Amino acid sequence: MQRTDGPKRGSTKRLWILGGTLVAASFAVAIGLVRTIPAPAGTIRIPWFALAAMFAAAEVFVVHLQFRRGDAHSFSLSEVPLTLGLFFVSPIALVGAHALGAVAALTFHRRQSPVKVFFNVGHLTLETGLAVLVFHAVRGRALMGPAAWGAAFAAAITTAIIASLLVALAISISQGSLKRSAAVKSVVLALTVGVSNTSLGLLGAQVIWRDPVAVWLLFAPAAVVFLAYRGFGVQRSKHESMQFLYESTRLLQRSIEIDSTLQAVMDQGRKMFRADIASITFLPADGEPPLRATIGPGEFSGGLAPIDLDPMTGVWARVASEGQAILLARPIRNERLQAHFAARGIQDAMIAPIFGESGVMGTFLVGNRLGEVSTFDEADLQMFETLANHASIAIRNARLVSSLKDALSRQTELNRMKDDFVATISHELRTPLTSILGFVQTMLRPTEFTQEETRSFLEIIDRQAHRLSSLIEDLLMVSRVEGQTIVASSRKVSAERIVRNVIADLGPRVGTHEIVLSAAKVPSVYTDEEFIYRIVSNLVDNAIKYSPAESRVSLGLAAVDDGVRITIEDEGEGIPPHLSERVFDRFFQADQSRTRTVGGAGLGLYICRSLADAIGCRLTLDRSDPSGSLFSLWIPNRLSAPVDNGKRDEADQEPTQEPEPIDFAIGSSRNN
Repeated sequence: MQRTDGPKRGSTKRLWILGGTLVAASFAVAIGLVRTIPAPAGTIRIPWFALAAMFAAAEVFVVHLQFRRGDAHSFSLSEVPLTLGLFFVSPIALVGAHALGAVAALTFHRRQSPVKVFFNVGHLTLETGLAVLVFHAVRGRALMGPAAWGAAFAAAITTAIIASLLVALAISISQGSLKRSAAVKSVVLALTVGVSNTSLGLLGAQVIWRDPVAVWLLFAPAAVVFLAYRGFGVQRSKHESMQFLYESTRLLQRSIEIDSTLQAVMDQGRKMFRADIASITFLPADGEPPLRATIGPGEFSGGLAPIDLDPMTGVWARVASEGQAILLARPIRNERLQAHFAARGIQDAMIAPIFGESGVMGTFLVGNRLGEVSTFDEADLQMFETLANHASIAIRNARLVSSLKDALSRQTELNRMKDDFVATISHELRTPLTSILGFVQTMLRPTEFTQEETRSFLEIIDRQAHRLSSLIEDLLMVSRVEGQTIVASSRKVSAERIVRNVIADLGPRVGTHEIVLSAAKVPSVYTDEEFIYRIVSNLVDNAIKYSPAESRVSLGLAAVDDGVRITIEDEGEGIPPHLSERVFDRFFQADQSRTRTVGGAGLGLYICRSLADAIGCRLTLDRSDPSGSLFSLWIPNRLSAPVDNGKRDEADQEPTQEPEPIDFAIGSSRNN
């Protein structure tokens, strides 16, 4: 006889309704029909409580079979006590004994949930009542013999068909769909098992009818039949596991995307081990947080998400350190682990390591074995380790493919940026050179120019020559940076003096902008003065170029974190958030159309970041939005460096009190 081992999560209310309907139907059949059937003739009787014990034993020693994921059935020897009861127990006592034995076994031994007990007892009791009706309808007046045997087989076939249909109905309610092929398999197997068990029961009935003492001889064949069922179940499980492993290998070999690979690994783990939940956890590495992908009822599905990993909870730390899979069978004995996994809704689990090139890079978990007859065992653990090893290779391959794609994408983007750079630099070199040549040729013409015109031409030539010189210096600096030939010096300098020199040297580049300096008295620092000057000069020049006329460029100086921070803030359009970090890449230009207008080759900020890194400074973009951008340069204060003659000038002494802000401004006037 077969029964379902419980629904999948959800649809509980409908299963309660189905179970209630079955209980009501079984009660109606028992009271309305079975109670009217007289007790069997003859002097041999089996006590009803002995029969109830047989039914309970049949529910304890069951064989659990799985037809792919979700189609779980349990087969037992319950047809044997049913057949004996048809011959030697009153019909109403038979129904009651089956109900009592099933309740005892399902509740106290298999510890099924109330809805499962309600459904299983309901359909088992109904099937017993219908089996009694069929048996007495077909049996006629025969007490024993071919007619009575045929009646017993008819009752067994009826029971098997009804049980299969009811289990299929329960599965369709809990799963939301009914697989016809699996339903047909379950019917065929239920009929086979029912007829086999009924034959054993009839043999026992015949022995009891002839010589009750000889009934003990039936225990050996009954045990053999049970072991045969169990062996069949084990072999079928091994066959399906090997088939799943083969399918998993083929599927994982075809998966090259990391997301699809993770999905395939977890899906195969759930199917292969009839688990309700599966997850893959990647341990923290290279500054990245731990990540986890999980699939299962009510769980996040579809990708990796950051998590918190506490080495004192769970077993991931043990798996990572030992590199061995762990089995946590139901019920989990360790109270701490039981509480930890119960918080995730996990009753039993297997956890295996996922290996990377340098060791364990994560863990693979499957949990909540479907059905309440069995839990994960050592055989499952060995197969799970094999699947985890295959998954490790597939995940490493997917990560490698992802890295190669990223590298190719970066290389493609770099090539595009280089092409844009060549076009930009050609334009940038040609523009000042064209102006210089044009005005020189104009001045060489035999034409009289006024003193003002001559001075204007020479100022333009000078300005364009400086622009050309600055661009060439940038290119040479990039070459030094790429060739790692930057040589930095270190001496005591005043950051405030550097900033004031930058402002004073801006000259005509200020235009209509207002440059405002707000500075506190800051200590001297040990650094490369030329590099700091160049960084600040480039940042201020950028702020002027990319902010509208009549706007303000604000510079600030402050002592921060054992060093000096210089800030440059403009009122430009800002940089899109997704490009905020890329502004320091070489050749990068957020808006090439704007660059064409104001000039630039996408090297300024790259040079600034490279120079800052070379002398131990930190250059960051602290803010960028439609109201403007704020760059920050932090210079470490290396006051412990040696000073000539072991002395310090008075101007270099640390201030003994809080300095007052100093405001310094050039450019167009503005009311503050």
